[in-house]
Amino acid sequence: MAIVRDLAQGIISNQRRAISKALTLLESDLPNDASQALELLRRLPASNDHCRRVAISGTPGVGKSSFIEMIGCELVNRGKKVAVLAI
Repeated sequence: MAIVRDLAQGIISNQRRAISKALTLLESDLPNDASQALELLRRLPASNDHCRRVAISGTPGVGKSSFIEMIGCELVNRGKKVAVLAI
């Protein structure tokens, strides 16, 4: 899957276009896109000194969006880069 390989390399290289395309792929409901999205996630490092994946879940109304906004703004203020995929 050359597309997935290229997206993974682009994400690791911090290319905005690759990150945008990857988010679109991950949000897609198409069956072919789902398999590519899983492959993309397999190709990316789970965590390292430069990257963290965090999942946030909870019942409606408990403040997930407010928390994500607050922590995202704090990280940006510290000079970090943040991407949010909300499903």
